[in-house]
Amino acid sequence: MTARRDWLIEQMRQLLVEKLEVRVPVTEIHARTPLFQGGLGLNSFAVVDLISQLEQRFQFQFREADFREEHFRDLQSLADLLESYHPAGLMALKEATA
Repeated sequence: MTARRDWLIEQMRQLLVEKLEVRVPVTEIHARTPLFQGGLGLNSFAVVDLISQLEQRFQFQFREADFREEHFRDLQSLADLLESYHPAGLMALKEATA
């Protein structure tokens, strides 16, 4: 994994615990922890909230074509999607929030 991807995953872990109040300790949320069954157990309302939180935090908007199961399997797949939007811009966000 790249440093940028590690940073993205850490940001999403914090969002899940702080904003979405996921009842799994942040130390148990890993890049490949499933977001749904067998993992965090998010429901559709939590996913909508997660999408909104991600758009605000990373200053972008998901496209309709992004709402596919493979993009929301785990934090790794979400990080891959986020990096596809503006890889250089995400690094600037990382530096701005450091």
